[in-house]
Amino acid sequence: MNHVAVRDIAVAVPPTRRDQSAWGDGVAAKLVAATGVSERRVVDKETMTDLFEAAAKQALGHRRVIDGLVVVTQTPDTRIPPTANILHGRLGLPSSCVAFDVNQGCSGYVYGLQIAGSLVQSGLRRVLMLAGDCLSTVVSPNDRATEPLFGDAASATYLERDEDAPRFLVGCGSDGKGAKHLRLDHGDTECLFMNGASVFEFASAAVPAAVSEMLEQAGLTLDDIDAVVPHQPNATMLEHLRLKCKVPAEKWVIGVVEKFGNVSSASIPLAIVLNEARGRLLLVGFGGGWSWG
Repeated sequence: MNHVAVRDIAVAVPPTRRDQSAWGDGVAAKLVAATGVSERRVVDKETMTDLFEAAAKQALGHRRVIDGLVVVTQTPDTRIPPTANILHGRLGLPSSCVAFDVNQGCSGYVYGLQIAGSLVQSGLRRVLMLAGDCLSTVVSPNDRATEPLFGDAASATYLERDEDAPRFLVGCGSDGKGAKHLRLDHGDTECLFMNGASVFEFASAAVPAAVSEMLEQAGLTLDDIDAVVPHQPNATMLEHLRLKCKVPAEKWVIGVVEKFGNVSSASIPLAIVLNEARGRLLLVGFGGGWSWG
């Protein structure tokens, strides 16, 4: 993409902390050692929409005239209307601003950038892209594969037209054969199901290939990249992927999982904000679907 600039990134997390103590001392210690997740932020009285609103207000600042609002989430507070339309009203945006939701998870931040950037290229000069989930609300308290891992967070990224902006490359992919391994069916009593072994196997193949393909497309090597910011599922997978991708530790931007857990599509922007990552960044999202970007 040309003439697309990312101006601001903001994140919002709920104040409530949840550690692993509910699993008992022995199990909790093993969970922390295996995943790197010591605690998560989880919603209590807040909602997904509340977190998005907080992040959006940070990213927008005094801006209230934007042309597009894209919300990427798998945990909306309502099925109808879209979360984007609710936020359109809360933020006092003009009626000329298009607003819609996208159902995407851990690859959702990169997907959202592609969609928002495409909107900017199409003629919408200012677009706000929100990405995040409240997955703590859809996991079973008895499921050791999901409950200890997932936290809640929202992000907001403001993009606008800039004739002098450097080239902005995005590549996304999907493989629907993996759909059964990470799913949440309809119904108030349904909980998130995750086949962790299959997720690990998928990521081990898809992420190094995606990194290599993007570098080739850009005509760059890892030496030309200031930092690689991956989706942050757990510490064990992150280190495995770093080695598979042959990224030096000093360029591998992490630091989310210990205090926040896996926060789905908000993990990449949260890592960027926490680490104050700047320069030429390579972002890598991957997750359910299968999907990656």
